Order: sequence, then C-alpha cells, then structure tokens
Amino acid sequence: MYPKGANLIHMTRTIIDNDQKWREILRGLNKEFGLKTSTTDDIVGYISRKSSKEFAKIYDQYLNYKNIPKLEFKTQGKQTEYRWLADARDFNMPLRIKSGEKYTWIYPTREWKKITLKNGFKPDLENFYIELKELKSE
Repeated sequence: MYPKGANLIHMTRTIIDNDQKWREILRGLNKEFGLKTSTTDDIVGYISRKSSKEFAKIYDQYLNYKNIPKLEFKTQGKQTEYRWLADARDFNMPLRIKSGEKYTWIYPTREWKKITLKNGFKPDLENFYIELKELKSE
C-alpha cells in the first residue's frame, strides 16, 4: 500500500488545526467540484483559500516528487537550528514539534532558522510524513 496520498490529506488536516474548518472544506470540495472535472491546482487553491493557509508548495512536493521532505536539524544545549531539504522550490511546510509536554509550531524553509526550547526538540512524526536528519553540533 502506498501511504503518501493518505498521509498528505492527514497532514493537511493537521496543518489546518481546526476540525470544524476541515469538515467545511471537505464538504465544500464535494459541493464545488463533485460533478466537475477539476485540476490539482483547483483543489489545492480551494483548500488554501478556505483554510487561509498556503498549500501549493506542500502539494507540489508530495505529488510531483518521489522523495518526502527531510527536516535537517542540529541541537546544541537548548538551541536547535533547522531547515527543510526538499525538491519543490521554496518548500515551506509548517511543522508541529513537541518540547516537554507542549506542542508548538515551527516554520522551516530552506534557510537555517533557530529556536530555543527548554525541554527538547521532537518533531511530530505521528502526524507528518517526513524524514529527519540530525546533524552533529560543532
């Protein structure tokens, strides 16, 4: 079984982070496109407009490239640096991480970013279909 499509839909729901809005989007997709021929751009555009979040680069990566994105990171003390390694140009998927008992969102891009956390850096691999690449701190 190839899990990429189902995981992409689940990640979309996780990124939207509002189940009522997610249900409205699903129902709206059926109402808007149910009896029409539509394109990927139509569907992704609809999801982006209705959620007020941009999904074009995320769907580009998961639908047009075989590799899943890789979060490259390195931790030194309480500071973690991170960035995406992905095939899609300007890939910028937000990612939920856990630090201690709390979840927070980070917004990786291809450029290195930093975050300071008291209780560690643990990407949410249950809800995001990604690879991790931990680098040794210098």
